[in-house]
Amino acid sequence: MPGSNQTELPFISWSIIETFLKEMANARYKKTVLKSTRHILTLCYIFLDMHSFSRTEENLWLWFNHVKPFLGTGWKQHRRSLCQFLHYLKTCLITTTYTGDPSYVPPVNRLPVWACDSIRSYLTLLEREGWKKSTITMHRSCCIRFCQYLQEEGINDFCEITTDTLQDFNRKDMHTTPEGKAAYNCRIRCFLIYLYEQGMVCNPYLYKALPTISAPRTVIVQTLSPEEMAYIWSVNSDTLSPVELRDYAIVCVGLTMGFRASDIVLLRFDNIDWTRRSICLTQEKTGKNIALPMPVRTGNILFRYLRDGRPESADIHVFIRHKAPFKGLHRCVCAKALKRFLPQANAYSNRYHVLRRTFATNLLRGNTKAELIADLLGHSTDSTVHKYLSLDEERMRQCPISLGTVGISLKGGVFHA
Repeated sequence: MPGSNQTELPFISWSIIETFLKEMANARYKKTVLKSTRHILTLCYIFLDMHSFSRTEENLWLWFNHVKPFLGTGWKQHRRSLCQFLHYLKTCLITTTYTGDPSYVPPVNRLPVWACDSIRSYLTLLEREGWKKSTITMHRSCCIRFCQYLQEEGINDFCEITTDTLQDFNRKDMHTTPEGKAAYNCRIRCFLIYLYEQGMVCNPYLYKALPTISAPRTVIVQTLSPEEMAYIWSVNSDTLSPVELRDYAIVCVGLTMGFRASDIVLLRFDNIDWTRRSICLTQEKTGKNIALPMPVRTGNILFRYLRDGRPESADIHVFIRHKAPFKGLHRCVCAKALKRFLPQANAYSNRYHVLRRTFATNLLRGNTKAELIADLLGHSTDSTVHKYLSLDEERMRQCPISLGTVGISLKGGVFHA
Protein backbone atom coordinates (compact mmCIF):
# COMPACT_ATOMS: atom_id res chain seq x y z
CA MET A 1 0.00 0.00 0.00
CA PRO A 2 1.53 3.37 -0.99
CA GLY A 3 0.73 5.20 2.19
CA SER A 4 -0.84 4.83 5.60
CA ASN A 5 -1.99 8.45 6.08
CA GLN A 6 -5.42 8.42 7.70
CA THR A 7 -5.69 12.24 7.75
CA GLU A 8 -8.98 13.40 6.28
CA LEU A 9 -8.50 15.25 3.00
CA PRO A 10 -9.98 18.75 2.67
CA PHE A 11 -13.02 19.16 0.47
CA ILE A 12 -11.89 19.00 -3.15
CA SER A 13 -13.98 21.16 -5.46
CA TRP A 14 -13.54 21.56 -9.18
CA SER A 15 -12.58 25.21 -8.66
CA ILE A 16 -9.61 24.08 -6.54
CA ILE A 17 -8.48 21.78 -9.33
CA GLU A 18 -8.83 24.58 -11.89
CA THR A 19 -6.81 26.93 -9.66
CA PHE A 20 -4.11 24.27 -9.30
CA LEU A 21 -3.93 23.80 -13.08
CA LYS A 22 -3.61 27.58 -13.59
CA GLU A 23 -0.76 27.68 -11.07
CA MET A 24 0.99 24.87 -12.95
CA ALA A 25 0.55 26.77 -16.21
CA ASN A 26 2.03 29.88 -14.57
CA ALA A 27 5.01 27.70 -13.59
CA ARG A 28 5.39 27.05 -17.35
CA TYR A 29 4.63 23.37 -17.40
CA LYS A 30 4.22 22.00 -20.92
CA LYS A 31 0.82 21.26 -22.41
CA THR A 32 1.41 17.50 -22.26
CA VAL A 33 1.99 17.66 -18.48
CA LEU A 34 -1.04 19.91 -17.97
CA LYS A 35 -3.17 17.55 -20.03
CA SER A 36 -2.14 14.45 -18.07
CA THR A 37 -2.62 16.33 -14.78
CA ARG A 38 -6.11 17.42 -15.76
CA HIS A 39 -6.92 13.83 -16.75
CA ILE A 40 -5.89 12.20 -13.45
CA LEU A 41 -7.48 14.95 -11.33
CA THR A 42 -10.72 14.63 -13.28
CA LEU A 43 -10.77 10.90 -12.55
CA CYS A 44 -9.96 11.65 -8.93
CA TYR A 45 -12.77 14.21 -8.68
CA ILE A 46 -15.31 11.79 -10.19
CA PHE A 47 -14.19 9.05 -7.82
CA LEU A 48 -14.54 11.25 -4.74
CA ASP A 49 -17.88 12.62 -5.95
CA MET A 50 -19.32 9.13 -6.46
CA HIS A 51 -18.29 7.73 -3.07
CA SER A 52 -18.96 9.13 0.35
CA PHE A 53 -16.61 6.96 2.43
CA SER A 54 -13.73 8.38 4.42
CA ARG A 55 -11.64 10.60 2.14
CA THR A 56 -8.13 9.89 3.37
CA GLU A 57 -4.87 9.79 1.47
CA GLU A 58 -4.70 6.06 2.11
CA ASN A 59 -8.00 5.46 0.33
CA LEU A 60 -6.98 7.78 -2.48
CA TRP A 61 -3.81 5.78 -3.12
CA LEU A 62 -5.79 2.54 -2.95
CA TRP A 63 -7.92 3.95 -5.77
CA PHE A 64 -4.86 5.00 -7.73
CA ASN A 65 -3.30 1.52 -7.50
CA HIS A 66 -6.57 0.11 -8.81
CA VAL A 67 -6.67 2.40 -11.88
CA LYS A 68 -2.90 2.37 -12.53
CA PRO A 69 -3.00 -0.57 -14.97
CA PHE A 70 -5.39 1.45 -17.17
CA LEU A 71 -3.14 4.54 -17.30
CA GLY A 72 -0.59 2.98 -19.64
CA THR A 73 3.07 3.96 -19.65
CA GLY A 74 2.29 7.45 -18.34
CA TRP A 75 1.25 6.25 -14.89
CA LYS A 76 4.38 7.73 -13.28
CA GLN A 77 3.51 11.21 -14.54
CA HIS A 78 -0.05 10.76 -13.26
CA ARG A 79 1.29 9.72 -9.85
CA ARG A 80 3.61 12.71 -9.87
CA SER A 81 0.70 15.05 -10.64
CA LEU A 82 -1.41 13.54 -7.88
CA CYS A 83 1.46 13.93 -5.39
CA GLN A 84 1.87 17.58 -6.39
CA PHE A 85 -1.86 18.22 -6.02
CA LEU A 86 -1.96 16.73 -2.52
CA HIS A 87 1.06 18.81 -1.62
CA TYR A 88 -0.70 21.90 -3.02
CA LEU A 89 -3.77 21.20 -0.85
CA LYS A 90 -1.55 21.29 2.25
CA THR A 91 0.69 24.24 1.37
CA CYS A 92 -1.13 26.22 -1.38
CA LEU A 93 2.23 26.25 -3.18
CA ILE A 94 3.42 24.75 -6.47
CA THR A 95 6.67 22.92 -5.74
CA THR A 96 8.22 22.01 -9.07
CA THR A 97 10.77 19.68 -7.51
CA TYR A 98 8.11 17.64 -5.71
CA THR A 99 7.99 14.33 -7.56
CA GLY A 100 7.76 11.98 -4.61
CA ASP A 101 6.60 8.41 -4.72
CA PRO A 102 4.31 8.05 -1.68
CA SER A 103 5.49 4.48 -1.18
CA TYR A 104 9.20 5.29 -1.40
CA VAL A 105 11.28 4.74 1.71
CA PRO A 106 14.94 5.85 1.55
CA PRO A 107 17.25 2.79 1.74
CA VAL A 108 19.00 4.14 4.82
CA ASN A 109 15.67 4.20 6.68
CA ARG A 110 15.18 0.49 5.98
CA LEU A 111 18.27 -0.37 8.01
CA PRO A 112 18.29 -1.11 11.75
CA VAL A 113 18.62 1.93 14.00
CA TRP A 114 22.20 1.08 15.02
CA ALA A 115 23.31 1.12 11.38
CA CYS A 116 21.10 4.00 10.23
CA ASP A 117 22.26 6.37 12.98
CA SER A 118 25.94 5.60 12.37
CA ILE A 119 25.65 6.23 8.62
CA ARG A 120 23.83 9.52 9.20
CA SER A 121 26.44 10.75 11.69
CA TYR A 122 29.25 9.74 9.32
CA LEU A 123 27.68 11.59 6.39
CA THR A 124 27.11 14.63 8.60
CA LEU A 125 30.82 14.60 9.39
CA LEU A 126 31.65 14.55 5.68
CA GLU A 127 29.35 17.55 5.14
CA ARG A 128 31.08 19.50 7.92
CA GLU A 129 34.44 18.69 6.35
CA GLY A 130 33.26 20.28 3.09
CA TRP A 131 33.05 17.21 0.87
CA LYS A 132 31.14 17.62 -2.39
CA LYS A 133 27.53 16.44 -2.58
CA SER A 134 28.36 13.84 -5.24
CA THR A 135 31.15 12.40 -3.05
CA ILE A 136 28.86 12.19 -0.02
CA THR A 137 26.24 10.45 -2.17
CA MET A 138 28.82 7.85 -3.19
CA HIS A 139 29.81 7.28 0.46
CA ARG A 140 26.14 6.90 1.37
CA SER A 141 25.62 4.26 -1.31
CA CYS A 142 28.69 2.28 -0.21
CA CYS A 143 27.81 2.38 3.49
CA ILE A 144 24.20 1.36 2.87
CA ARG A 145 25.25 -1.61 0.73
CA PHE A 146 27.72 -2.72 3.40
CA CYS A 147 25.17 -2.42 6.22
CA GLN A 148 22.53 -4.25 4.18
CA TYR A 149 24.95 -7.15 3.93
CA LEU A 150 25.52 -7.07 7.70
CA GLN A 151 21.77 -7.13 8.24
CA GLU A 152 21.35 -10.11 5.92
CA GLU A 153 24.09 -11.97 7.81
CA GLY A 154 22.31 -11.45 11.12
CA ILE A 155 24.90 -9.05 12.54
CA ASN A 156 23.32 -6.68 15.07
CA ASP A 157 26.28 -4.51 16.03
CA PHE A 158 29.41 -3.20 14.35
CA CYS A 159 31.54 -4.78 17.09
CA GLU A 160 30.55 -8.19 15.69
CA ILE A 161 32.40 -7.51 12.42
CA THR A 162 35.47 -9.68 11.83
CA THR A 163 38.03 -9.94 9.06
CA ASP A 164 36.18 -13.01 7.80
CA THR A 165 33.01 -10.90 7.59
CA LEU A 166 34.74 -8.30 5.43
CA GLN A 167 36.39 -10.87 3.16
CA ASP A 168 33.08 -12.67 2.68
CA PHE A 169 31.38 -9.35 1.87
CA ASN A 170 34.09 -8.58 -0.67
CA ARG A 171 33.53 -11.92 -2.41
CA LYS A 172 29.75 -11.55 -2.57
CA ASP A 173 29.60 -7.83 -3.46
CA MET A 174 29.44 -7.97 -7.25
CA HIS A 175 30.50 -5.13 -9.56
CA THR A 176 30.83 -4.79 -13.32
CA THR A 177 34.50 -3.82 -13.16
CA PRO A 178 37.39 -4.22 -10.68
CA GLU A 179 37.58 -0.41 -10.57
CA GLY A 180 33.98 -0.26 -9.34
CA LYS A 181 34.64 -2.75 -6.56
CA ALA A 182 37.81 -0.88 -5.58
CA ALA A 183 35.85 2.39 -5.40
CA TYR A 184 33.32 0.84 -3.00
CA ASN A 185 35.99 -0.86 -0.89
CA CYS A 186 37.90 2.40 -0.54
CA ARG A 187 34.88 4.22 0.90
CA ILE A 188 33.86 1.36 3.17
CA ARG A 189 37.41 1.36 4.57
CA CYS A 190 36.95 5.04 5.43
CA PHE A 191 33.67 4.17 7.17
CA LEU A 192 35.36 1.44 9.20
CA ILE A 193 38.08 3.87 10.28
CA TYR A 194 35.34 6.27 11.40
CA LEU A 195 33.64 3.48 13.37
CA TYR A 196 36.93 2.73 15.15
CA GLU A 197 37.39 6.41 16.01
CA GLN A 198 33.88 6.42 17.49
CA GLY A 199 34.61 3.31 19.57
CA MET A 200 32.17 1.10 17.66
CA VAL A 201 34.95 -1.16 16.33
CA CYS A 202 37.79 -2.46 18.51
CA ASN A 203 40.35 -3.50 15.88
CA PRO A 204 42.14 -0.42 14.47
CA TYR A 205 43.38 -2.44 11.48
CA LEU A 206 40.07 -4.06 10.60
CA TYR A 207 39.70 -1.92 7.48
CA LYS A 208 42.79 -3.55 5.97
CA ALA A 209 40.79 -6.76 5.47
CA LEU A 210 39.13 -5.10 2.44
CA PRO A 211 41.68 -5.51 -0.37
CA THR A 212 42.59 -3.14 -3.16
CA ILE A 213 41.17 -4.84 -6.24
CA SER A 214 42.71 -2.64 -8.92
CA ALA A 215 45.74 -0.40 -9.19
CA PRO A 216 45.81 3.10 -10.71
CA ARG A 217 46.22 3.03 -14.46
CA THR A 218 47.42 5.42 -17.12
CA VAL A 219 45.10 5.95 -20.06
CA ILE A 220 45.75 7.38 -23.50
CA VAL A 221 44.73 11.03 -23.74
CA GLN A 222 41.84 11.41 -26.17
CA THR A 223 41.22 14.60 -28.12
CA LEU A 224 39.05 15.63 -31.03
CA SER A 225 40.57 15.31 -34.48
CA PRO A 226 40.87 18.34 -36.78
CA GLU A 227 38.02 16.92 -38.86
CA GLU A 228 35.76 16.66 -35.81
CA MET A 229 36.55 20.21 -34.73
CA ALA A 230 35.87 21.45 -38.25
CA TYR A 231 32.54 19.60 -38.23
CA ILE A 232 31.51 21.34 -34.99
CA TRP A 233 32.34 24.78 -36.38
CA SER A 234 30.51 24.02 -39.62
CA VAL A 235 27.15 23.88 -37.81
CA ASN A 236 24.76 26.58 -39.02
CA SER A 237 23.35 28.18 -35.86
CA ASP A 238 20.49 29.75 -37.84
CA THR A 239 18.93 26.31 -38.28
CA LEU A 240 19.04 25.31 -34.60
CA SER A 241 16.07 25.11 -32.24
CA PRO A 242 16.32 26.85 -28.83
CA VAL A 243 17.45 23.64 -27.10
CA GLU A 244 19.95 22.88 -29.86
CA LEU A 245 21.25 26.44 -29.63
CA ARG A 246 21.82 25.95 -25.89
CA ASP A 247 23.65 22.68 -26.45
CA TYR A 248 25.75 24.19 -29.24
CA ALA A 249 26.80 27.06 -26.97
CA ILE A 250 27.76 24.52 -24.27
CA VAL A 251 29.96 22.64 -26.75
CA CYS A 252 31.62 25.81 -28.09
CA VAL A 253 32.41 27.16 -24.60
CA GLY A 254 33.97 23.82 -23.64
CA LEU A 255 36.00 23.56 -26.83
CA THR A 256 37.42 27.08 -26.78
CA MET A 257 37.72 27.74 -23.05
CA GLY A 258 38.31 24.29 -21.54
CA PHE A 259 35.77 24.49 -18.71
CA ARG A 260 34.66 21.32 -16.96
CA ALA A 261 31.03 20.24 -17.29
CA SER A 262 30.47 21.05 -13.60
CA ASP A 263 31.59 24.66 -14.23
CA ILE A 264 29.57 24.99 -17.44
CA VAL A 265 26.25 24.19 -15.72
CA LEU A 266 27.07 26.52 -12.80
CA LEU A 267 28.02 29.43 -15.09
CA ARG A 268 26.17 32.60 -13.99
CA PHE A 269 25.47 35.89 -15.74
CA ASP A 270 27.81 37.76 -13.40
CA ASN A 271 30.67 35.46 -14.47
CA ILE A 272 30.62 36.96 -17.98
CA ASP A 273 32.31 40.29 -18.66
CA TRP A 274 31.05 41.31 -22.10
CA THR A 275 33.12 44.49 -22.12
CA ARG A 276 36.42 42.69 -21.57
CA ARG A 277 35.23 39.62 -23.46
CA SER A 278 36.16 37.22 -20.67
CA ILE A 279 34.65 34.72 -18.25
CA CYS A 280 35.77 34.64 -14.62
CA LEU A 281 34.58 31.90 -12.29
CA THR A 282 35.48 29.78 -9.30
CA GLN A 283 36.01 26.16 -10.26
CA GLU A 284 33.52 23.84 -8.62
CA LYS A 285 36.02 21.00 -8.30
CA THR A 286 39.10 22.85 -7.01
CA GLY A 287 37.70 26.13 -5.67
CA LYS A 288 40.35 28.00 -7.68
CA ASN A 289 39.49 31.29 -9.40
CA ILE A 290 40.26 31.46 -13.12
CA ALA A 291 39.68 34.15 -15.75
CA LEU A 292 39.85 33.27 -19.45
CA PRO A 293 39.46 35.39 -22.57
CA MET A 294 36.29 34.57 -24.48
CA PRO A 295 36.85 34.10 -28.25
CA VAL A 296 34.68 36.30 -30.45
CA ARG A 297 33.08 33.30 -32.15
CA THR A 298 32.16 31.74 -28.80
CA GLY A 299 30.86 35.06 -27.48
CA ASN A 300 28.62 35.48 -30.52
CA ILE A 301 27.14 32.00 -30.14
CA LEU A 302 26.59 32.52 -26.41
CA PHE A 303 24.91 35.89 -27.04
CA ARG A 304 22.75 34.34 -29.72
CA TYR A 305 21.54 31.69 -27.29
CA LEU A 306 20.76 34.25 -24.57
CA ARG A 307 18.88 36.46 -27.01
CA ASP A 308 16.99 33.90 -29.08
CA GLY A 309 17.05 30.56 -27.27
CA ARG A 310 16.98 30.89 -23.50
CA PRO A 311 13.51 30.79 -21.88
CA GLU A 312 12.48 33.78 -19.80
CA SER A 313 13.48 32.93 -16.25
CA ALA A 314 14.83 34.67 -13.16
CA ASP A 315 17.32 31.84 -12.62
CA ILE A 316 20.88 33.13 -12.22
CA HIS A 317 22.42 30.41 -14.38
CA VAL A 318 23.23 31.01 -18.03
CA PHE A 319 22.23 27.52 -19.15
CA ILE A 320 18.88 26.28 -17.86
CA ARG A 321 16.22 23.69 -18.57
CA HIS A 322 13.84 24.44 -21.43
CA LYS A 323 10.97 22.70 -19.66
CA ALA A 324 9.42 23.57 -16.33
CA PRO A 325 10.87 23.92 -13.82
CA PHE A 326 13.21 26.45 -15.48
CA LYS A 327 16.29 25.95 -13.35
CA GLY A 328 19.94 24.99 -13.66
CA LEU A 329 21.11 21.86 -15.45
CA HIS A 330 22.80 18.67 -14.33
CA ARG A 331 26.30 18.24 -15.72
CA CYS A 332 25.26 15.12 -17.69
CA VAL A 333 23.51 17.50 -20.12
CA CYS A 334 26.96 18.58 -21.36
CA ALA A 335 27.82 15.07 -22.57
CA LYS A 336 24.43 14.85 -24.29
CA ALA A 337 25.10 18.22 -25.94
CA LEU A 338 28.38 16.97 -27.39
CA LYS A 339 26.70 13.79 -28.63
CA ARG A 340 24.07 15.91 -30.38
CA PHE A 341 26.69 17.55 -32.60
CA LEU A 342 29.21 14.74 -32.57
CA PRO A 343 27.33 11.40 -32.64
CA GLN A 344 30.56 9.42 -32.29
CA ALA A 345 31.21 11.10 -28.89
CA ASN A 346 30.33 7.79 -27.20
CA ALA A 347 33.65 6.46 -28.46
CA TYR A 348 35.41 8.78 -26.00
CA SER A 349 35.66 7.38 -22.50
CA ASN A 350 35.51 10.86 -20.99
CA ARG A 351 32.81 12.28 -23.28
CA TYR A 352 32.48 16.03 -22.57
CA HIS A 353 35.89 16.16 -20.87
CA VAL A 354 37.43 15.45 -24.26
CA LEU A 355 36.76 19.12 -25.09
CA ARG A 356 38.85 20.25 -22.13
CA ARG A 357 41.72 18.01 -23.23
CA THR A 358 41.39 19.20 -26.80
CA PHE A 359 41.59 22.79 -25.56
CA ALA A 360 44.80 22.05 -23.62
CA THR A 361 46.34 20.13 -26.51
CA ASN A 362 45.60 22.93 -28.97
CA LEU A 363 47.34 25.39 -26.64
CA LEU A 364 50.35 23.09 -26.41
CA ARG A 365 50.56 22.73 -30.17
CA GLY A 366 50.41 26.53 -30.38
CA ASN A 367 53.70 26.74 -28.42
CA THR A 368 52.00 27.82 -25.18
CA LYS A 369 54.15 27.07 -22.13
CA ALA A 370 53.05 24.28 -19.82
CA GLU A 371 52.92 26.67 -16.85
CA LEU A 372 50.43 28.94 -18.63
CA ILE A 373 48.31 25.98 -19.74
CA ALA A 374 48.12 24.80 -16.12
CA ASP A 375 46.93 28.29 -15.09
CA LEU A 376 44.29 28.38 -17.82
CA LEU A 377 43.02 24.95 -16.79
CA GLY A 378 42.98 25.96 -13.14
CA HIS A 379 45.49 23.29 -12.06
CA SER A 380 47.52 23.85 -8.92
CA THR A 381 50.69 22.54 -10.57
CA ASP A 382 51.85 21.97 -14.14
CA SER A 383 52.52 18.26 -13.56
CA THR A 384 49.05 17.32 -14.86
CA VAL A 385 49.76 19.02 -18.17
CA HIS A 386 52.66 16.64 -18.89
CA LYS A 387 50.23 13.96 -20.10
CA TYR A 388 49.47 16.20 -23.11
CA LEU A 389 53.12 16.37 -24.20
CA SER A 390 52.91 13.05 -26.03
CA LEU A 391 50.29 14.58 -28.33
CA ASP A 392 52.60 17.35 -29.55
CA GLU A 393 54.01 15.23 -32.37
CA GLU A 394 55.79 18.03 -34.24
CA ARG A 395 57.97 19.08 -31.32
CA MET A 396 58.42 15.49 -30.11
CA ARG A 397 60.20 14.76 -33.40
CA GLN A 398 62.67 17.53 -32.55
CA CYS A 399 63.73 15.73 -29.38
CA PRO A 400 64.92 12.27 -30.50
CA ILE A 401 66.90 10.03 -28.18
CA SER A 402 70.45 9.36 -29.21
CA LEU A 403 70.84 5.88 -30.74
CA GLY A 404 74.04 5.43 -28.79
CA THR A 405 72.18 6.13 -25.54
CA VAL A 406 69.92 3.14 -26.10
CA GLY A 407 72.76 0.89 -27.30
CA ILE A 408 72.15 0.98 -31.04
CA SER A 409 75.24 1.47 -33.22
CA LEU A 410 75.52 2.29 -36.92
CA LYS A 411 77.79 -0.08 -38.89
CA GLY A 412 78.06 -0.17 -42.64
CA GLY A 413 74.86 1.78 -43.11
CA VAL A 414 72.87 -0.74 -41.07
CA PHE A 415 71.62 -0.31 -37.50
CA HIS A 416 72.70 -3.01 -35.06
CA ALA A 417 71.17 -3.48 -31.63
